Amino acid sequence: MLKVEVKSIGPSHRANVLAQAVAVLSDQDSSINVSDIRVLQNRQGQKWVALPSHAISKGANDISYVPTVELSTSLTRELTTRVLEAFEQWSAGGRQ
Repeated sequence: MLKVEVKSIGPSHRANVLAQAVAVLSDQDSSINVSDIRVLQNRQGQKWVALPSHAISKGANDISYVPTVELSTSLTRELTTRVLEAFEQWSAGGRQ
């Protein structure tokens, strides 16, 4: 499995986004940087991680979001865990 490391986490310029992160997925020979990872919170207070995506307008009020990157279920779980851990550390440290 690829090693997941959160390279950076900080404030986002987007409304309703708690933080934005960059992660590195790597093995012995290669790596992939994934940017625009967002930490969000639902109305019940649960935090979750959204991978990069882009919006496609299908009309006046019809927008769909298409993933920019798709990961396996296990890699998505690992990335989510690492990003939420980094978010908790960042937010406990008095985010700016």
